[in-house]
Amino acid sequence: MATEVIPKEVRVRAVVERDLEGLRILHRPILQAVWFTTDHGHSNTDTKTTSELSFQTERYSSAIESWPQTGRHILAQVEGDAILVYQAFKPSIGKYAVRNQCFEGCKDYKPHRMTWIKTNFLWMMYRSGWASKTNQEMILGIWLKRKFFHKVLLHAKSTHKSAKSRNNKNQKLKMSGKLQTLGQPCRFQWDPDHLPNGESHVYRRALQIGLKGDLSVAYASRDTKISPILRILDVTPFVREQKYVLNKLKKHSRAQPHNSDLRVARERVYTDLPKELAEKIGVNSFPT
Repeated sequence: MATEVIPKEVRVRAVVERDLEGLRILHRPILQAVWFTTDHGHSNTDTKTTSELSFQTERYSSAIESWPQTGRHILAQVEGDAILVYQAFKPSIGKYAVRNQCFEGCKDYKPHRMTWIKTNFLWMMYRSGWASKTNQEMILGIWLKRKFFHKVLLHAKSTHKSAKSRNNKNQKLKMSGKLQTLGQPCRFQWDPDHLPNGESHVYRRALQIGLKGDLSVAYASRDTKISPILRILDVTPFVREQKYVLNKLKKHSRAQPHNSDLRVARERVYTDLPKELAEKIGVNSFPT
């Protein structure tokens, strides 16, 4: 049986899986140092240990059935008390981070500079050109403590001028007594979400978050008592494989991502923000 030619970067091996129909052999991409859970099922995320935090994927055709088509939403992959964010780096930073499970100590990483994180996989693919842009050749999936994620948003200020009045109003809201906004060293902004081919989604917005100051330093720390990072995964091989799928689609004018084998990160609308915080950043908690 003829096999399909795939990029050299992708390592493929035969994987034996037992399912309801019995024992069968299939081929699927395996990322070095990454455990994959596909849309065959899910384990109990509440009992997962740090080493079990995985990168879950599903067919794009399945994903779009679960995503809202309008509004401002945080699309994210969540495991218990952890949330997955993405960043793109040049190899010297990416390899160091995966090897050391932190950024502190990497000579090319500047912890005092603002660093931007995204929960939305396809937005990250748009920004990095599917890991093809200079200094964005490595895509990292970074599991964060959700408490830290909330804290960053709590101390973040919108970059959009139109949101100033809303921010001023929300400074008066109460959360555990007061909504703390002192300093607001971090930033957040709502940008157009993107389709796999890079085109903007007309009606849906995705969130970007910029870390700076003490929170940025804590984010980079190698001290596990300070760092909010639970695990750093290299998802670059998966990204490159899916870019290969997209390149094949370009050769067929009638082929579309929604009816192809394209896979993306499994993400759902994140609805666990405290009400006051959701109002502060202007998120639409539920599909509209």
